[in-house]
Amino acid sequence: MNKKQLSFFISLALFIGLSFAQSADATTILSQTRVMPGDSNTVPASPFNDANVDACPNSICVLAENFIMPASGSIEEVTIWGGYWYASTPPETEVFNIVLHNDVEGSIGTSVADPSFTFTRSNIGTVTQQWWGGTTTTTEFEYTFTLDTPVSLDAGTYWIEFYGDTTGHSSGNDFFSRWGILDPINGIDGLAWTTESAPGTNWEYDTYGSLALEISGTMVPEPVSSSLFIIGVATLGFRRFWKEKHPFKS
Repeated sequence: MNKKQLSFFISLALFIGLSFAQSADATTILSQTRVMPGDSNTVPASPFNDANVDACPNSICVLAENFIMPASGSIEEVTIWGGYWYASTPPETEVFNIVLHNDVEGSIGTSVADPSFTFTRSNIGTVTQQWWGGTTTTTEFEYTFTLDTPVSLDAGTYWIEFYGDTTGHSSGNDFFSRWGILDPINGIDGLAWTTESAPGTNWEYDTYGSLALEISGTMVPEPVSSSLFIIGVATLGFRRFWKEKHPFKS
């Protein structure tokens, strides 16, 4: 093997290393599973998440959850769990909204994206919730929202705002979201809520509590460290091969 061939193989290793390092991997970014019924066979009253909910001041209650984006990538799919109080029956036409925001020292910052999406709804049974002064058994649904165009995000912290809109439907169809178990890796304890407007403004913040929420998409591994490792291993291998073939040449 001559030096020209050695140079070719090192260049090939560089190309392969960069291609490998920059390939995106499908992954679950945030996983906050539902709080399940306890000994009383009930769960805490779920937070309302509706642009037209009679139980909240000003008939509005919009929620937002913060999370960590561990590396650059994109958001492609969002899953939530919830239902309708009291009636348990979804409106004939369901309307939802998702807005992604920057995080500014723990507060909701500027909007990053207001994506369009399609969604599927699955009936997953019933849940008994401890409301004010009693319990109510409601039908629970799983909603999976597939974004029409993935939202690209850099590594950092973000907020996802989510709410239904039952304007024009009966008061028995107020939408609620289920409480979730904090994701120990990419979750941040606490959430935000507002009764001022939808989309949200003038946010209030709670330092504890998490929504049942799953966010998935693709992550791009750090290109420099991965490619340098591959290049280093390839270079050492070729250098050893060269010395074996040409012991008197440097």
